[in-house]
Amino acid sequence: MQSEALIDLYKKFYAQRSVLGEAPSLSIDTAQFPTENQAQQMETELVAVVSYLLGVSSIKNYTTEQLIQMVEKGYGEQPFWKNLLLDYCQYQLDREKDELMSESFALQMEVLQALDALEEADEEKERMIQAFADKIKAAKFPVDAVKLVRNFLKMSAVNAEKARETLITNPAYFAPIQTQNDMGKVVLSPKEASDTNKRLGKFLKSLKN
Repeated sequence: MQSEALIDLYKKFYAQRSVLGEAPSLSIDTAQFPTENQAQQMETELVAVVSYLLGVSSIKNYTTEQLIQMVEKGYGEQPFWKNLLLDYCQYQLDREKDELMSESFALQMEVLQALDALEEADEEKERMIQAFADKIKAAKFPVDAVKLVRNFLKMSAVNAEKARETLITNPAYFAPIQTQNDMGKVVLSPKEASDTNKRLGKFLKSLKN
């Protein structure tokens, strides 16, 4: 875990505190298990010490890759301090990786929540279509009610006013009046189909109101 890695790293630097000269102090006794607040203090003190060793005001102004280059350049002939500072860089890389994974997980959750919301909206739309279509079916109009409602909504998304006007004046535009039964026998003449279309329009207007 990241907190354990921080403690282990702090202990390595803490063990060298007597030879760090004028470097910022490492004040937490590593013999005792640190509290959460002390862990934050460890982080702050390590940043100060590493900044001092690399001769910069704050390592927070540099990327981890830049810090590695600075370590290689400044401590290439001092393997102990080089390795110790590279341990700190590795800790930083691991933490950055963890943060990226956390951000990635959060983004995935946002996407999943958005998809869930879209799915819920689609389900609600389908329930509304079915409810409206059921009223048309219950009135015994010879028309594909689901198709009618679905096509009406498609037009409504583009031009709501035109869609509403068409719905009550010529609903067959969205789904034709069925003039034949399932056996292919003509059950409505052209005039009867036209009259049915008009009646359907009036019926839909009453539902709208």
